Amino acid sequence: MNELTKKGVAFQRDEPQDKAFQELKKRISEAPLLVLPDFTKTFEVECDASGIGIGGVLMLNGQPIVYFSEKLGGAHLNYLVYDKELYVLVRALETWQHYL
Repeated sequence: MNELTKKGVAFQRDEPQDKAFQELKKRISEAPLLVLPDFTKTFEVECDASGIGIGGVLMLNGQPIVYFSEKLGGAHLNYLVYDKELYVLVRALETWQHYL
């Protein structure tokens, strides 16, 4: 699909392009499935921070259980990248403390 967006590339819809389009259609139309927590297994926390927001995913065996995101404002916007990464981890753990 990316090849079709390049300059000077003629539009051609063959098997690979059709397959990529069908996969894209499928992924856009299906909602991600959240799994129920199993407290006998180990949870994984993945966090990320950008210039204006933070977010995280609590996962179990690679499957998402719950999502967290927050828009940064005020003094939090001036934090260094390392501080934002630590802040998102603290906020996610506060939010998910009942799971952990």
